[in-house]
Amino acid sequence: MRSLRKYYQRSKKNEIPFWKATALLPLKLVMPRKSAIVGFRLFDRPLLMSYSRSGTNWIRYIIEYLTDRPTPGAARLIKNGSDYVLDRAHRGYAVINEYSKVILIIRDYRECLLRHMPEEWQKSRSVADFLELQKVDQPPYWYIWNIEAFDKFQGEKCLFYYEDIVGCPEKEILRLVSFLDLPKDKLDDLLGNIEVHKRNSIQCYKSNQISVTEGNIGKLNRHALTHTSPRERKEFDLYYKEKFPEIYKKYLQRYESKDSGTE
Repeated sequence: MRSLRKYYQRSKKNEIPFWKATALLPLKLVMPRKSAIVGFRLFDRPLLMSYSRSGTNWIRYIIEYLTDRPTPGAARLIKNGSDYVLDRAHRGYAVINEYSKVILIIRDYRECLLRHMPEEWQKSRSVADFLELQKVDQPPYWYIWNIEAFDKFQGEKCLFYYEDIVGCPEKEILRLVSFLDLPKDKLDDLLGNIEVHKRNSIQCYKSNQISVTEGNIGKLNRHALTHTSPRERKEFDLYYKEKFPEIYKKYLQRYESKDSGTE
């Protein structure tokens, strides 16, 4: 407790807001309950990090199918055992430096944030108001902080975009297999029957969350198009572009809205 108190005193002296100091708490100062949020402390395994609704379950399915081993989570393909292939965390930025190998999955910020917090979006007065929410289960700043932490990470790392995993599965799955050195015995079946496996994955994890896009490449931005105006979509872009210019250019520019209208 004394170390924790000193941490907050030092943060206050450095004019770091209390909420931000709490978000950045080093793992060694507070050991939260093991979960998909902060990870399961499997520091000797690779870490799979993402903001919720970013497509983690599809990657988990691929890994479990090829290895016949589970990944952490309530819903999974391989039900039995605890010989996990990797660890996972949605609040990955807080634990990333405990690992030597990391995978980050990114999805369009509008899509995964709106999908995860539809009620909060409806209640927000503006895009900035929504993106700066703090008193929610998974604040939107986790999304960008995960990317910043991944960018600074000095160990082995591999970046995946959910849209690419769905749209170009053969190429992306081969990258995943190579990075994690996964078995290839069932790789031909997986690649040769990719649509079947997509449907199996959706069925496997539907008890945890219902898929709306169902792996359909034409529906991957459904929430953004349905629940935002062209002006609001551009405001999402501008928020990240102005506040995190280097990260935006390096990781997120592909999501910039092509809308020409204002409403």
